[in-house]
Amino acid sequence: MLWNKKLLEGDHVRDIVPGIMNVVQQKSPVVVGIPIGAGDTGFAVHRGEFTSVLARSLAGSTSMLLTMAVHAAVRHDIPCAYFSIDLSKETLVQRMLCLYAGQKFPLSPMDTDYPALTAAAGALSEGAVYIHDGHYDIELVDKTIRNLVEARKVQLILLDTIDDVGLHDHPEARFLRSKRDRVCARLRMLASSLNVAIIGVIRTSQMLDHMRVNQDLNQALLTAIQKEAGDIYRFSDNVALFYTGDSSEIRELYFIKQKRTVAYNRSRLVLDTRSLRCSFIGEDWP
Repeated sequence: MLWNKKLLEGDHVRDIVPGIMNVVQQKSPVVVGIPIGAGDTGFAVHRGEFTSVLARSLAGSTSMLLTMAVHAAVRHDIPCAYFSIDLSKETLVQRMLCLYAGQKFPLSPMDTDYPALTAAAGALSEGAVYIHDGHYDIELVDKTIRNLVEARKVQLILLDTIDDVGLHDHPEARFLRSKRDRVCARLRMLASSLNVAIIGVIRTSQMLDHMRVNQDLNQALLTAIQKEAGDIYRFSDNVALFYTGDSSEIRELYFIKQKRTVAYNRSRLVLDTRSLRCSFIGEDWP
């Protein structure tokens, strides 16, 4: 067997340092990682990490994910992919147009600001957002993500929802908690191996949504999460709770577990029921 000389000798530190310094110098002092639209807070997710977001049904998590996709792809030129099980591509794109243009969903010829809608259509057409709808099993999700990363240089993957991803090779796939654990573990491995950021939503009951989040309740939250959502805490790099804030129009994204020491704290969002836009407070949309 022929061995490469460089493989036998290894790489000298002096050859690696310049590349690292270039990366550090090019990073924004405000936003580190992939920005997903939290205004002045510099909130971002990081490549190589899998984030699971707990949210009850009809809480606005789809609007939140679509806001993240538009913010990353349109405003920061970061290619992203969106997987949806429940909604069609056409519905998702219409919702993206509405949230970007501030229009009422669904679009109506009698109640539409066409200049704003045309501007939104042009901006979204330039952004690299790849939407996949329909039923998926984890093998197809894995294969599709690998292909998008290689062919389209996708850096952010949004999955709505993890509960709907099928498993055919697991004898206990009929049990939701067991399936969640397997899917989360696979997505975490995928994010790490491909060096991409993956965010997946997990449906929960209203019990978690109505809990008042603070430092003292972290352990109670973890106990409730493990009881309701399985062992996703162990199979996720980051775990966040998306819940109703002080009013029906406010949503908060609170990180219970973080892989990095960077403090994300709590990000507040406003849900616009007219356009179904879930926008971060302080965000300046065109």
